Parts: sequence; C-alpha cells; structure tokens
Amino acid sequence: MIQQQLIMVETTVASEPVARRMAAVLIEKKVAACVNVEGPIESHYAWKGTVKADKEFIVRAKTTQARLLDCIEAIKKEHPYELPSILALPVIGANKPYADWVSEFVKK
Repeated sequence: MIQQQLIMVETTVASEPVARRMAAVLIEKKVAACVNVEGPIESHYAWKGTVKADKEFIVRAKTTQARLLDCIEAIKKEHPYELPSILALPVIGANKPYADWVSEFVKK
C-alpha cells in the first residue's frame, strides 16, 4: 500500500461536550481515523478590539491529505464559533502501521 501524507487537523472549542461531539462526528463521517480531545487549556487571543482569555478544549484529528478538505468542512459544520481556528499540520513522520491504518480508515 502506498502511504498517503498524514495530516493533523486541530481546532479548539469552549466545552468538553462539544469537543466530544465533534470527535464522534469526524470519526462517523470517516474524515478522521482518530481524534484526541485535550483540556481544559487556557487560550489568550485578540477579538474585536479586546484581549480575551478563555478555557477551551483542543480537538486534534488525524486524517490524510486526500481527506483534508472534507475534514475541515465537517469541523466548520459542527463548530459553534463565529471564526474557528482550524489548523492543518503535515505529519513528517509516523509509525507505518499506524499511518496505513489512518489511510485505510479515511479512504473514500
């Protein structure tokens, strides 16, 4: 099997239940093979002329380059924020059996 480029897609949300729901949706739609929910963390950011600090949860999904846009669209659809942070980071190295599993799971 030719291994596809793995991608980690990350966003943050305000609550653990929202993060868990998003994780479940991404896996159900097969746009991510594995999703981690981490937190709470404290995020500091500028928004509409003020500096804010809020408790958030990180949602980190593992997918492939081929499914990246589908994964991002699924996140946007589920995301409650007006302007969500959605970052896609290339994975420069991975355990081959794990990478193959991710690729096979998210394959269309």
